[in-house]
Amino acid sequence: MTVHRMLRFVRSHLTACCFLLLLAAAELTYSMLSGHDQHALRAWASTSVTNLKHHPLGALVSSAFIPSEHPLGWLLLAALGMFSADGMLGWRRSLVLVAAAHLLGSLVSEGVVAWRVAQGALPHASLSLDDVGPSYLVASALTFALLYGWVRGSPAWVRGLRPVAGLLGLVALRGVLFSGLSHLDVTAVGHTVSMVTAALLGGALLRGRAGRPAAVRAPAPARSGHG
Repeated sequence: MTVHRMLRFVRSHLTACCFLLLLAAAELTYSMLSGHDQHALRAWASTSVTNLKHHPLGALVSSAFIPSEHPLGWLLLAALGMFSADGMLGWRRSLVLVAAAHLLGSLVSEGVVAWRVAQGALPHASLSLDDVGPSYLVASALTFALLYGWVRGSPAWVRGLRPVAGLLGLVALRGVLFSGLSHLDVTAVGHTVSMVTAALLGGALLRGRAGRPAAVRAPAPARSGHG
């Protein structure tokens, strides 16, 4: 029974489980690389304007798994937000939420960089900025947990725990979320966009799931007298 419950939990929280496994594997692999190889990997995976022009899909996907500082901390923060999102939205809608937040956070922030370079406000080298890490996804999941974790559909203690988890996670990130936003820093803009995306899209996805009609089970066929 315990194994069955564990498998059912993994199936219902597939986005969180897969992301945490991939992030842990990426962090371990990254730590085993030489300094030169780490630099080369970060340069290729960065969601910079240059990379988004040449290999957008590869950069957008791989950048989310290139570890920043405090790798264990990012695993914990991701778990706090993503398990909450999976539990409320289901893993498919949760995947849509964090993927959209990461995508929009990356595109808008790098779009601002491209615009500022075109206006002469930034040097041309800014088109190849180092921009990697899971923070856009993690910030969006934590924001969703904070704003919507209280919604009905779970035991009361779970509804109370999810917003607390989201708040604690965002407080832990307070030093990096909006630092430099007044100067249109690329990561600060990305965090802002990803969190706004979570607030707006998360509510829509949650309403969509709540409004989905429950499956109607067909009546069981009558059993014959032949056993």
